[in-house]
Amino acid sequence: MGQYTLIGGKPDTGETAESAVVREVKEEIGVEFTPTMYLEKIDACSNPSDPWIVSYFVGEITGKIKPNELEVEKVVFVSKEDLDRLNIAFDQKEILKEYFQSRK
Repeated sequence: MGQYTLIGGKPDTGETAESAVVREVKEEIGVEFTPTMYLEKIDACSNPSDPWIVSYFVGEITGKIKPNELEVEKVVFVSKEDLDRLNIAFDQKEILKEYFQSRK
């Protein structure tokens, strides 16, 4: 609460990470998302005997953003320069910094 976070969630039973992110983007901000895999990593906070593999995607959105008020308070687009002033949850600030660095 009070932090920014990337859109996400756990896949439903039988759902791929790619189809899960498409569903989550639609549920949370009401747009279609065409994902491309960016990064997969093991979550540092997960149980070592049952680790979570976290998948990060980039891609194109289609449609008008309409946040689901039950899940999303505010939608923002950020640049590399915005990262240090924002309170971003989990390790997502580092993920975003790596992403912007890779685009040079």
